[in-house]
Amino acid sequence: MPEFQLSPQRQYIIEHFIKELPTLRKKAGLKQYELASLVGKSRQKLSDIERGTAPMGWDTFLAILFIFQSYGLEAEIRNDSALTRVLEKELHPNK
Repeated sequence: MPEFQLSPQRQYIIEHFIKELPTLRKKAGLKQYELASLVGKSRQKLSDIERGTAPMGWDTFLAILFIFQSYGLEAEIRNDSALTRVLEKELHPNK
């Protein structure tokens, strides 16, 4: 099966998001194993993602984003101006 290649913009979003992932997860009150279970990953895989030793796919990124939103972290995510700016370009490319 061919590997899905992320656009440079999506890769930047994920790399930036991973830096904030442990902090956001803790703000949501979730342990690694809890967030991992919610996104269908093992705790070890999530740990590897948080440490930057395993890649995060776009689907996992979106799943975590939606989970964090449901835990009331939308403001924290929006306040991250770099992430918001790139997400806006990704979601609304003709703006």
